[in-house]
Amino acid sequence: MAGFSDQLGIDFYFYHKAKAAGKPVLGLESLRDQAEIFDRFNDEQNEQYLVSTLSGLPAYAEMIRQLVAAWKDGNVQKLDRLLNQDKRADPVTHETLFTRRNAKWMPEIERFAHGNGNYLIIVGAGHLVGDDGVVAQLKRAGYSVQQL
Repeated sequence: MAGFSDQLGIDFYFYHKAKAAGKPVLGLESLRDQAEIFDRFNDEQNEQYLVSTLSGLPAYAEMIRQLVAAWKDGNVQKLDRLLNQDKRADPVTHETLFTRRNAKWMPEIERFAHGNGNYLIIVGAGHLVGDDGVVAQLKRAGYSVQQL
């Protein structure tokens, strides 16, 4: 899609590296959790989300290119602006897709942080930015977070 392949994504890359090394791969949420995201929407909200998604398709390729460029450059402000424009335009969807899920993941992330092992946690860029993103929540919880 838009010249990119999900087979070349960071999550896919590290998943296969971990499997090849015999390391366990855990999830912050189950497939069922992901499938149930849209069950929280009523029919009207689901229709609005679908119409919004379909109407945005012509601009999708350029948006993805901008997101990838911002991610490669480490431009957190641009990522935040691009990824959180939905928060302003459609706060209900943003709450469902990001805010609630990020908050739900925090206890598990903190359990990893306090555990004896080394963990690599991979989430989509939209979960990292913004005042309700995982990074901001970790900072509020007293963790030191460093962008590499």
